[in-house]
Amino acid sequence: MVANGIYQNTIFGMAAKLPGKYTGAVVLGSNISGTFTAVVKILSSLMTSNIRMAAIYYFITALFVLLICFDTYFALPLNVSIYSNYF
Repeated sequence: MVANGIYQNTIFGMAAKLPGKYTGAVVLGSNISGTFTAVVKILSSLMTSNIRMAAIYYFITALFVLLICFDTYFALPLNVSIYSNYF
């Protein structure tokens, strides 16, 4: 919990140096990630009564989310080059 508080305050501190619209995006992203994490935990607990299997489902979901983020990160330059032809 302490590490989470330090991390969150660091992110908010870095976002505070930017214009106000970015601070709102950081808060919104934090809220969405917290809600998503809680929903995944509830769903993984409902899928099985075994705590070990629920943990496996929970972390597999996290792995898939990380893979999606990794893929979209590298897909961003492709989108920029496609849209630059229209403007």
